[in-house]
Amino acid sequence: NRYDLYPNCTYTMTNPLVVPGNFTLNGNGSTLRLAPYTQLPMLVNRDLVHGNTNITVSNLVIDGNEYDQAVNPAHNAVTRYNASQADQIDNVGIYFKNVRHSTITNVTFKNFPNEACMLLHDDQVQLVQCLITNCSLLCVSNNWAQAAVYTRWTTNSVFDGNQFYHCYEGGIAIGADSRSNNCLNSWTVDCAGGEGVFVGQSSFCLVSNNNVYSTAYLGDPKNFSSTTNKYWGWGAGIADDGVQNATKNIGNVICNNTVANTGAAGINSITGSANQIFGNSVEGANLYGYGTGGAISVASVTGVYAYANTVQSNANATAITVSSCTNCYIYDNTISPGNKSNTVKVTNSSGILTTNNY
Repeated sequence: NRYDLYPNCTYTMTNPLVVPGNFTLNGNGSTLRLAPYTQLPMLVNRDLVHGNTNITVSNLVIDGNEYDQAVNPAHNAVTRYNASQADQIDNVGIYFKNVRHSTITNVTFKNFPNEACMLLHDDQVQLVQCLITNCSLLCVSNNWAQAAVYTRWTTNSVFDGNQFYHCYEGGIAIGADSRSNNCLNSWTVDCAGGEGVFVGQSSFCLVSNNNVYSTAYLGDPKNFSSTTNKYWGWGAGIADDGVQNATKNIGNVICNNTVANTGAAGINSITGSANQIFGNSVEGANLYGYGTGGAISVASVTGVYAYANTVQSNANATAITVSSCTNCYIYDNTISPGNKSNTVKVTNSSGILTTNNY
C-alpha cells in the first residue's frame, strides 16, 4: 500500500491520480503537472461518498499549469464542494472528501486556477509544511475560487507550518460547519483578494502564531481607485466571521499572530460569540484607506474578549472598533502612536468594558 515515484521526474497528468485508503504516496521530489486544457482534480481519494482512511501524500510538487487551462462554467465552487465524482471537479490539486486520519506533508502546490487543496467532510487531516503559490486565480474574472486551501464540514484537523504566496483569493479558509481545527505557524504574503486566514461559520478553532503580510498589495485586478489610479487589495489579515449566523461562530481563538499591510481590518471578528483575540500585533491595516473597520474590528458579536494586543502604525485605521456588540471586554491592549485614531471606538453597543488600553 505504498508507491514511490521516480525521483525528480515530471509526470504530465491527463487523468486524476486516485488513491485508496491505507495508502502512502511518496513523490521523491517529482512533479505532477496538469496537461493543457485538462479539467480535473490532480489527486483525489477513491471513495468520495463513503470516504477513505489513512492516506499519506508527501515530498511532491503539484503543478496546475494555470496559464494553459480553460474553465467549465458549470463547475463552480458549489459544484466542486458537493461533487460525488471526480469529473465534476476542475483544476484542483488535492481533493479529499470524507477522508479521515490522513496527512499531506512537504507538498508544493503551484499555478492552480481554483483551490490548491480542498478538504470536505474530513476528520483528523493534517496539512503540514506545504508551500502554496500562485493559486486561486480564477476569481479575478468570476469569483469561483474560495481560497488556496479551502475546508468545509471538516473537524479536528491541523494546518501547521504552511507558506502561502501570491494566492489571489487568500491563504486558507476554514469554511462552513467546520469545528475544532487549528491553523498554526503559517506565512501568508501578497494574497490580495481574500484574507490570510479566514474562519467562516466555524467554531472552536485556533488561529495562532501566523504571519500575514500584504493583503493590500497594489496590483489587485478587482478593485480600482480613481483617486490613485491604481488597483488595491481588499482582504483583511485574519477574519473570524459568522457570515450572518452567530450560532455557527463560537469559541474561536485568534492569538499571537503578526499582521501587517492589509486591505481592510487587520483582524476582525464578526457575528459570533465567546471568541477571543489576544497577543496579536497589527500594523498597516486598511493600508490605502479604502477599507473599513479598525486595525482590530469587532462587530455584531456577544461576549468577545480582545486583550493584550499591540496596535501600531495604522495610519488609515482606528486602533480598535466595536460596533453593534453586547457584553464584550476590550482591555490591556497596547495602542502605540501612528494610528488614524489611537482609541477604542464603541458605537451602537451595550455592556462594553474598555480599560487599560494605552
